[in-house]
This record gives sequence, C-alpha cells and structure tokens, in this order.
Amino acid sequence: MALLPVFRQQVIDTQTRLTNWHQDTAKRLNIDIDETRRKRDGFDGVIHFFPGLIRNELNFRTIDKSVANIIEEQTDNNGNSYKQEQSELYLEDVQLIAKDGKVYYLPESKAD
Repeated sequence: MALLPVFRQQVIDTQTRLTNWHQDTAKRLNIDIDETRRKRDGFDGVIHFFPGLIRNELNFRTIDKSVANIIEEQTDNNGNSYKQEQSELYLEDVQLIAKDGKVYYLPESKAD
C-alpha cells in the first residue's frame, strides 16, 4: 500500500484547515492583513471610540509586518512556500557510525 497519497491528502487537509482557521480568526479579531492593522477592542476600543468617529484610522492598531507576513504565508494555498532539499543524498559519500544500537550518518567532508 502506498502511503504517499494518504500523507499528501493529510497535508492538503491540514493546509485547508489552517487557512480556514486564519480566515475565521482574522474576521473575528477584525484583522486587515493588507493594511497590517486590527480593530481596537476592549478598554483600548472604548478610549478610541469618540476619536475614531472623527478619524476612522484611530479605530485600528497596527500589527507587525512580520506577523502579517506569517499569516499570508500560512494562508497561501499554492504549496510553493515550503523549501525542498535540492541535494542528491544518495550520491554523497557518507561514513556510517554505529553506537549504542543507533546508526549515525556522517558526510565524508566532515569525517576528515
């Protein structure tokens, strides 16, 4: 039985659930990813309510650009955001070391 299709489907399902979670949470917390801001709430929202009637941007707090980037990366469904190993592992010379019932692989370049 090939496990790759099963694992691939699990990854797709997990990515879909993560995307839906981010969208639901962003909606619940009034997060605007494009503007890197979120709506003020709680005591902060009460303090800025009247000034926010005059200037709408006072109703929002900025969020870190890094947080917005993380949310965008995790909600991106194209699957290309993951880095893949490009080296040919089976073409490299390695030294095998067995210790305490475990096998360790040491690249030849580090074995010298």
